[in-house]
Amino acid sequence: MLRVAQRVTADAARSLHTAARASAGQKYRVMNGKARSGNEYGTLTDTPDWSYLDGRPAPSSLRQLKRSEKQQFVQLRMAQLLQEVNNATQPIPAKAPKSA
Repeated sequence: MLRVAQRVTADAARSLHTAARASAGQKYRVMNGKARSGNEYGTLTDTPDWSYLDGRPAPSSLRQLKRSEKQQFVQLRMAQLLQEVNNATQPIPAKAPKSA
């Protein structure tokens, strides 16, 4: 009975995977400068799925609006941080010596 338990444990140990799991195609997409997954950004995500026959665009979905707001926030934050870096790299003017 003990040998059966040891064998089951050994079989179970062989089926455990300790390597990090990568999504299908994720490495290829990242290497080619694309999003990690196909639904993070891009034409299929950012544009509406349909339009009216007369050419009017479809109204934006709630997720599209939320994604747009998030992108605007990130854009403003990046501009703010870049401005801080630019200000930090400016030379500090030397103070004039005090006269006695």
